[in-house]
Amino acid sequence: MAVEFASIVLAGGMGRRLGRDKLWLELGGENLPRMVLRTLSALGGPVVLVLDRQKPVPPLPHSVKVVTDLLPGRGSLGGIYTGLKLADADRVLAVACDMPFLSIPLLRHLLKLSPDYDVVVPRLKGGLEPLHAVYGRGCLGPMERLLGTPSNRIFDFYHEVRVQYVGEEVVDRLSPGHMSFFNINTPADLKQAQRLVKDAA
Repeated sequence: MAVEFASIVLAGGMGRRLGRDKLWLELGGENLPRMVLRTLSALGGPVVLVLDRQKPVPPLPHSVKVVTDLLPGRGSLGGIYTGLKLADADRVLAVACDMPFLSIPLLRHLLKLSPDYDVVVPRLKGGLEPLHAVYGRGCLGPMERLLGTPSNRIFDFYHEVRVQYVGEEVVDRLSPGHMSFFNINTPADLKQAQRLVKDAA
């Protein structure tokens, strides 16, 4: 029987700009994906790590389910589809493995809204945050249709489903400085994250 929700962590990126696989990054002496998984475990519900292919992973909590992309090479869209398909949950909260400063209050707010929608996604002045969003099983069909095209843009299927956008004023309140969306793509991002962790210690 499907649970109400699961959290999925996308760990398929090659880390080309960073120069290494993000799966093995450390921040403040802790493995970065493990840090993200630990944060999500505070929400309750199962946690799933989605890999782009079978490969060695760092030690993870036994409760974490590890799956590989059903459609390799389709980027984050394929990762979210895989997580939603395999999580055995009515909906999934999807985030990337390189987001060390996730805001539990903001994530809980997205989940609270999600029963009435197929997608709940933050919308900021800079655009949407589809890798920090909730997806319901009603997205599977539209995702499959999109995956049958050359497009890998996650939001290209949004027009087919019920979407709730979470505005900037809500994000400002629940994630000051929008740190929940901070991700590590470059060596400069990693240095900034290391400084932030050190300052918070």
